[in-house]
Amino acid sequence: MRLNKNQAEYAARELIEILKIFPNGLPTKDLIGTPRFHGYRTLTSRQIHRVLRNHPKIELIQIHYRFVIQSWWQLKE
Repeated sequence: MRLNKNQAEYAARELIEILKIFPNGLPTKDLIGTPRFHGYRTLTSRQIHRVLRNHPKIELIQIHYRFVIQSWWQLKE
């Protein structure tokens, strides 16, 4: 599903509300399947990165394993 500007803003608000519940942050895989974007309209991990990457309230923490990078998102304090 392709996101337009309004859908991207709504998705960012929805993801921020989820992150408020979890102050230690969540990995990208746990942010897939939000209440509005589920089923065939599920946000992909690439779309979540695109929506949250430059948001001023969100901090990206990347954990590097040997050949794998896991992305965690949390609210800035």
